[in-house]
Amino acid sequence: MLKRGETLVNEGYKNWSQSLPLLIVHGTEDHAFMEKAQTADKKLSFMYEGGYHELHNENNGVKEQFQDELIAWDEAHLSSGQTAKL
Repeated sequence: MLKRGETLVNEGYKNWSQSLPLLIVHGTEDHAFMEKAQTADKKLSFMYEGGYHELHNENNGVKEQFQDELIAWDEAHLSSGQTAKL
């Protein structure tokens, strides 16, 4: 993402399958890819109070909140039986 982020925002979103679920965890000001992605099932999560760049490495409760959100999102999509091909 660090090397190809601009390419993803400018062109890569066009290749994202409309049937493939998408979860983006981001900073509050960086939502260009989310707006462009045409998938029907997408969620933008960005309000992690006290969080910085690596939410999975935070030591102030953010890591646990982030992990809980990822698990809930995964479980919801796994239980729906939804599959898609890129």
